[in-house]
Amino acid sequence: IIEENGKYKIADDTLWELDWPDDLEGVVLARLNTLAARDRTILGHAGVVGPVFWPGALVALERRHVECSEQFGATIRDNLTFEMDRALERLEAMRFIRKVETRNLNQDTWSFRSSLHHRVASTIIPDASSSRFHVTIEQWLRLHGDAKNLFVQEELARHAELSGQNNKAATYNHQAAVIAAREHQPDKALQLLTKADTLISDDDAPARFDISLDLGLALEKSGRAQEALASFHEALHLAWRLRHERHGANALLHIAQVQTTQGTFDKAGQHYEAALRLYQSSGDRSGVGTVCLHLGKMLWVQGRHDSAEQSFRKAERIFSELGNRKSLA
Repeated sequence: IIEENGKYKIADDTLWELDWPDDLEGVVLARLNTLAARDRTILGHAGVVGPVFWPGALVALERRHVECSEQFGATIRDNLTFEMDRALERLEAMRFIRKVETRNLNQDTWSFRSSLHHRVASTIIPDASSSRFHVTIEQWLRLHGDAKNLFVQEELARHAELSGQNNKAATYNHQAAVIAAREHQPDKALQLLTKADTLISDDDAPARFDISLDLGLALEKSGRAQEALASFHEALHLAWRLRHERHGANALLHIAQVQTTQGTFDKAGQHYEAALRLYQSSGDRSGVGTVCLHLGKMLWVQGRHDSAEQSFRKAERIFSELGNRKSLA
């Protein structure tokens, strides 16, 4: 450093020899290298949890291999919660992370200051270790998170998938889709169901049936009738494999409804009749009433009013006997 015109500056020959970061990521990496080993590890664990993380999840990661106390009723006093809080405060002072307000969990919540900070932190822990960590995070989040919260279900799905638990990830995505649909987010629900459909294995036929049926409904609502039919047809095949009459009837009913909308009334009528037989065989009177109601609507559109009225009356009688006024409306 030299003085020039009353000001201090780095000498030009020295300046050219300095190793400056090439970009913003390099700047963050350079700051990362100044961290103490302990703080660096904690930041790496936070990177595995995600852009948003919780001290409780970081503590769970550190305790995953701690042996159980030999004294009944006693737990290990490791002072880890206090240490974690102090480390997070230091990382906040270094402007890697910040505390945030959120209602997703009833826990103190932190986030990385930017996606770049999270991406750099994610490089600290090797991939082989990260996969094992995701198992612990999924377990912690399952215990502490609200199962009715969309963000929580999506995070559970992400950690399950990253730990190689694809069937579990598919189930979480399916549950998240149900929540998204309830919150009037049809595009989000369709996205989550599509993801679930790609993750679920053929070995879990019951879960695959539920996903295929709900995916068909979401596709139908989005106007993608042919894709919906394909999804309902897969659900029908799975019901046939499992010899589940009511599931098969549900799939046939939805196929018939799509075909009614398309105007292919002959095929729709055949599938309504097939669904009706399966509902009757399984003793599902509510299902029988639902088929009669939809069959009546199709017959009315065709101009077959007498047959339609007979079908409506049968549906009305069944729902009245069941006390199901909602279906009557």
